[in-house]
Amino acid sequence: MNLGSTETTADPLCNPFRNFMDLPMFTRFLLATVSLLFTQNTILAVQSPEQPPSRYSEPKFPKERLPMWKQVEEAIQKGLPKTAIEKLETIGQQALDQKAYPEAALALARKIRLQSDIQGGDPAEAILGLSKELQTAPDTMKPALHAILGHWYWSYFQSNRWQFQGRSELADENSQDLKTWSLQRIFREIDRQYSLSLADNESLKATPIQNFDPLLDPGTYPDSYRPTLYDFLAHQAIEFYASGEQAGVVRQDAFEIDAASAALGPTDEFLSWNPKTIDADSPKLKAIKLYQALLAFHAADESPDARLHCDLERIRFVTNNANGEEKAARTLGLLDSFAQKNPKHALSSVARARLAEIHVSQNDLEAAYDAALQGKNAFPDSIGGKLCHNLIESITAKAINVSTERVWNAPAPNIRVRYKNISTIHFRIVDADWIQRLTGQDRWRPDQFNEVDRQELFKKIPIKAWTSNLDPTTDYQEVTHDELAPVDLKPGYYFLLYSLNGQFTPENNQLGACELWVSKLGLILRPRNHFGIPELEDGFRGIEGLVVDNQSGEPIAGANVLCFARNNSNQLPNTPTSRVQTDATGIFRIPKIQNAALILVEHQADRLASQSETYVFDHQASAVNPLNVALFTDRAIYRPGQTIHFKGIATSSDRKTNRYEVVAGMKFTLQLQDPNGQIIENLDVASNDYGSFSGSMTAPRNRGTGTMILSIKDRPFSTAINVEEYKRP
Repeated sequence: MNLGSTETTADPLCNPFRNFMDLPMFTRFLLATVSLLFTQNTILAVQSPEQPPSRYSEPKFPKERLPMWKQVEEAIQKGLPKTAIEKLETIGQQALDQKAYPEAALALARKIRLQSDIQGGDPAEAILGLSKELQTAPDTMKPALHAILGHWYWSYFQSNRWQFQGRSELADENSQDLKTWSLQRIFREIDRQYSLSLADNESLKATPIQNFDPLLDPGTYPDSYRPTLYDFLAHQAIEFYASGEQAGVVRQDAFEIDAASAALGPTDEFLSWNPKTIDADSPKLKAIKLYQALLAFHAADESPDARLHCDLERIRFVTNNANGEEKAARTLGLLDSFAQKNPKHALSSVARARLAEIHVSQNDLEAAYDAALQGKNAFPDSIGGKLCHNLIESITAKAINVSTERVWNAPAPNIRVRYKNISTIHFRIVDADWIQRLTGQDRWRPDQFNEVDRQELFKKIPIKAWTSNLDPTTDYQEVTHDELAPVDLKPGYYFLLYSLNGQFTPENNQLGACELWVSKLGLILRPRNHFGIPELEDGFRGIEGLVVDNQSGEPIAGANVLCFARNNSNQLPNTPTSRVQTDATGIFRIPKIQNAALILVEHQADRLASQSETYVFDHQASAVNPLNVALFTDRAIYRPGQTIHFKGIATSSDRKTNRYEVVAGMKFTLQLQDPNGQIIENLDVASNDYGSFSGSMTAPRNRGTGTMILSIKDRPFSTAINVEEYKRP
């Protein structure tokens, strides 16, 4: 177990994304009061004075209406939503009169949310309310409202996605009841709203993003990366088109991005690329078209910020969605070319961070380190430089893990050390009291550590101590080192401690411990009545075990067996709840065990405890002839389009009579499900005279990749396979 670690990497960006390749480079957010629509039991989430400040700033309101906005917040905090609505109506009308459309849109959205809250807090009502208001809104205000409405639909789906899975299409396509919509219907509506928000693109391109400050909050990057309202709305739509949930509505002949195409080519090739497909509604295709429009829009900009940012995002999107053996190599080439062509731009460090991330995924840590170091040195204070810094910290972090056999005896076992970026490890062996360690705060079992152990056990005078010099790891890869354990320890209970520093102090260190026994005893346990069949188990209920000499295998008679069973408070006692001895054949029985128990065996100077707790269940007898089906596939991993050959064997069992047989003539329906749980293919089969059946299916080309499930319909039998693109070794 590891007790301390230096492998903690601070994230100076505080970003919410999981890895570097998935880090969108955004400049603006919808305000929290607009985008965070749905919360439990209420639509409007209000921050109390006691809560820490949000990372979202206050909207930038005109000075003359700032007091009115503060009155809105005060009314909400006092639980006076109707008063807040009245203030918002006044604000909205004044903003419309002054053509302050972003502020009017914010006032309208907040008013609708509050009205929905008063009516019961149903998000669907807020969506319907905004849809009605949109019909009479000024044209200049409509793009922002369409974007908000699309975001609200998207939020509704994400909060209720489980209700959409498997819901079939309705004949009445005009129904406004979201609770009856299928997955396809709500995705079409989200797509429609985002498309409408971009309809008047020339006007949007002429609208600086700063004009919508009241509706937006600053993001990670400066506005020059997305300088217009068109940029912001286009990237909002792309975020939807790029979402993983789109896999749930993929059509049979869906558009796929070929990694060998111009999608992963230089910018000029990408701009002139015209994908040929019959899937005109493909989200991937729409995202491609938007990236092409954005790059063409910014091609002649005086500042390269927006163009470079968009191109880097294009590379990320295509890499995440393309299929083909060339994908990794072409992505590496594009990112390297991007960084070399723009060495004086801060985004080159982001490109190098993504380069390094791909090298990490390919386990080429030396190349990853070199790329990250270049990015960090070029722009150390930029976001890309900090991403590169984090990667370097991860690659060069010291790591160590030690394992060994739990019971030491002759011949001496190995102590296995797995490590990287270190050259020395320090060991200590200290004795411990197994019974005393049965109890203790924050310790569930004797082998677990708490803070008291960290402070006391590692300061204990060791019985043995030594230092091992390890071969240096120059390529940042993990290495395994084996060394023989000491052979001159007395029988007993110990901990093998290890540390990166010789003082075994926790500061800037990794500490670990392995539980071990030095003993010649062997302990084999069998809980009885697990299946509840008295006719087979002579009526005995409890724990049965065998004690042997682990050198010769001979049974040991007269060994003392102590049982420590948990009490009704689920705590282990420090005194045994039962004591028995082994008979002449080394067997012992401990009856009437109600809770989980640990077993300790003593014989002469030797002792040994069970590694884990033993449970005795009072199960009912198994049903007669329960069906069981074992499924097998010819491989564990397939490429899209390859044939999946499977075989199954159907058996039945009667434990009471100890009768097991194959099941002939049983009909089954095999189903292949994609990673989203969607049925790809059904196949009817029947077992032959030997209880077996076989068949084949095709790994899909158009359902994405990942873990897929081959199962038997309406029965709990399945096996998993992986469908992945070929990755060059």
